[in-house]
Amino acid sequence: MKRTDPLRVLWLTPAYPTEGDPIGGIFHQTEVRALERMGAKVEVIAPVPWVPPMMDTFRAKWNQYKQTPEQYQDGGVTIHRPRYLAIPRANHLAMPDHLVIRNKILRMGIMKPDLIHAHFSFPLGLSAVHLSRQWGVPSILTLHGSDVNVYPNINKMTFRRFCSAVRGSTSVLAVSQALADRTKVISGVHPMVKPVGINLKAYSSLPTKREARLQLGLPQDSFLVLYIGNLIPSKGIHELLKALKGLVNDGDDAIMGVFIGGGLLQDEVKAAPHTIAVGVQPNNQIPLYLAAADLLVLPSYREGLPTVLVEAGAAGTPVIATNVGGIPELLNAGRGLMISAKSVGELKQAIRNVRLKKHDVVEQAQRLRKYVYEHYDADSNAARLIQLYEGLVADVPQAME
Repeated sequence: MKRTDPLRVLWLTPAYPTEGDPIGGIFHQTEVRALERMGAKVEVIAPVPWVPPMMDTFRAKWNQYKQTPEQYQDGGVTIHRPRYLAIPRANHLAMPDHLVIRNKILRMGIMKPDLIHAHFSFPLGLSAVHLSRQWGVPSILTLHGSDVNVYPNINKMTFRRFCSAVRGSTSVLAVSQALADRTKVISGVHPMVKPVGINLKAYSSLPTKREARLQLGLPQDSFLVLYIGNLIPSKGIHELLKALKGLVNDGDDAIMGVFIGGGLLQDEVKAAPHTIAVGVQPNNQIPLYLAAADLLVLPSYREGLPTVLVEAGAAGTPVIATNVGGIPELLNAGRGLMISAKSVGELKQAIRNVRLKKHDVVEQAQRLRKYVYEHYDADSNAARLIQLYEGLVADVPQAME
């Protein structure tokens, strides 16, 4: 018999957008809003590290934690941001963050959900396993990237915790086939692949390249190479800066790198010649920057399945990315150019080839756009997720045995 009351979902995530950080966990917000449109009643818990007095004056990140509201609304969704004691680099230690968070949630007095959907294996994935047993409801775990590619390899304890989170969940999802296959090797559990969708309506009526550049104040006559993401070494920022510098030194004065994001290398990016660093941008500006760009480059050392490539596909922007993680699943079959990680030479040559039109990047971008519209619509993916939820909830006695 089909239920008439809304499905109650408790969504556990390490990040969710706030006024002070409008892009942190933005893909969670996209999914949650889509689930709400499908009729689910979602409540979000995104724990925040507790900041001792005066410590917020030392680092911007700590100040951001302190300024995060403990509860706020995102439309009809209630977002809880409970504080918990987090020790720096605790992933390397025996700190039971998953139990601390579980106990914090149990003391919050929230209504028992029909199921729990946790994101990232630790701590929230393992917290969800304990809550699932406490409440007698199913738990779903979605794996996103570093929680599979990095966390289990830190030490024996992190390996055990990863396996406990995966094996203890009622159902396990991964955002790419590569992550699913890697999880199978580590834990013996083979997750179902469920990509993260995006709101395709935001890409339905983009301005022309010229109009987008006018709105953003970007140079009309430059060849704009766009990067969107954290400005940290593992994202290949040094390689991209060296490739751009090499192209300029070779006489291509029209080339310009546009960097969106913040992080450790932000000052270095700002100081580099032929670059424009615009800092962190609200998510509603991303389609405009993609419309203005000639090319998006993502030279990461490792990835799950990066949302920015899906967004570039929706915008019809040509893509160069490293052949790591789930990226080949997006760019295979002539949907983009792939290079080796950490190779300045390959990256420089790939940008030059696009610049000289040695590849039919327009046709590649069209193929990627078609693929994205077929597989990455947030509402379509949310509808499939609701079907999974309903099946697990209907099968609770068997699921919890």
